[in-house]
Amino acid sequence: MLYEHLNFYPVLILVCVFAPVLMLIWVGRALGFELTEKTLQGGTRTLVAVSVLVAANYVAVIVYYLASPAYLDHVEPTIAANAYVLNHSQPLYHSAETGERYSLVYGPLAYLPYSLAMGLAPYGFLTCKLVATVACFLTLFVGILCLKKWLKGPSLVLASGFLVALFLALGPDAFLVRADPILCLLAALGQIGRASCRERV
Repeated sequence: MLYEHLNFYPVLILVCVFAPVLMLIWVGRALGFELTEKTLQGGTRTLVAVSVLVAANYVAVIVYYLASPAYLDHVEPTIAANAYVLNHSQPLYHSAETGERYSLVYGPLAYLPYSLAMGLAPYGFLTCKLVATVACFLTLFVGILCLKKWLKGPSLVLASGFLVALFLALGPDAFLVRADPILCLLAALGQIGRASCRERV
């Protein structure tokens, strides 16, 4: 139930809050009228508050997930188990002729970060959850650092809230024990690297 809720909640935020306000501003400018300063200030405060609530909701869901011994996706324990056997000198992938049948058709990035973490802090599934969660938060942090290169003040808060809402569109996949959190982090690091290179040019 929680899984389905997380998949659709950000869509409601985007459609019901951000999109109408942005369309009102853009259409108004296109038609030649501007919102009053008082209206803009009130709308900005409202969107900032919504942005903070969206971010707080996201953090609360992740904390709940960490505190729970359960998992949200059936692939999670399989990835953790494969990372564990890799830590004990077992092959990550095996041929069709072998008796073992535990490997999945996922790339090594789905297992290696978790295997490394379990080697450093052998706390089982919780270790894997922590790796995915840290990757998720680092992705958002790096994304906000990218936004800070072009925005500041309330605009930065609004854009950050919008980024969190878009990130929520991944549902819980953004912080589950899978390759997704690691891939998102690598994409964010690539983006901030690109932004930094453009600043130097």
